Amino acid sequence: LEVYTDLAAFVENLAKPRRICLLVPAGKPVDAALTALGELLDQGDVIVDMGNEWYKMTEERQERMSKRGLLYMGCGISGGESGART
Repeated sequence: LEVYTDLAAFVENLAKPRRICLLVPAGKPVDAALTALGELLDQGDVIVDMGNEWYKMTEERQERMSKRGLLYMGCGISGGESGART
């Protein structure tokens, strides 16, 4: 098990094409994570958002990420990060 405190180092050490599962609170935290990750990922990499987000936001993010050649999928867990613990 490797632990990273630096996002760039984490992304750099993933096998390509990279596949990242994202589980942060819906809304601005997701957008902040996508902005940070979008600068580090390459075309063909995948982000799966496991949070519980409104489908319209998921569609907007899919469009935004596809312009960078990234695949963004919404695969929400009911209750988001809190629901994943129960």
